[in-house]
Amino acid sequence: MTGITKNEAYKFGMNVANKIRMFQKIINDRNNNKNIPKKI
Repeated sequence: MTGITKNEAYKFGMNVANKIRMFQKIINDRNNNKNIPKKI
């Protein structure tokens, strides 16, 4: 066992979940804006 408490594991899981949600939102936004020319 590593010295991780349930609370720390929960916080880590929430952090990962938030990052995944943000990433999915970016992908969705890109898919929705396919017909708009991208400014680089």
